[in-house]
Amino acid sequence: MGTDNGKAIDPGKCPLCGQGNACASAANEPPGACWCAGEKFPPGLFDLLPPGTRNKACICQACLKAYAARRI
Repeated sequence: MGTDNGKAIDPGKCPLCGQGNACASAANEPPGACWCAGEKFPPGLFDLLPPGTRNKACICQACLKAYAARRI
């Protein structure tokens, strides 16, 4: 698990909202089993991640949908 300024990063929580992200990898399941395997993530969404959290915790489906709704 990574850290951000000494604070542990929970791979099972969305780094944007702090809610559960339903990440299959965080649950020790195969990555292809995750809800996000078939999703497209707009590049600008990753720019919103707090420093040090990229590739350490997945964005949740609710944040993906909310970002997509604002971008269209």
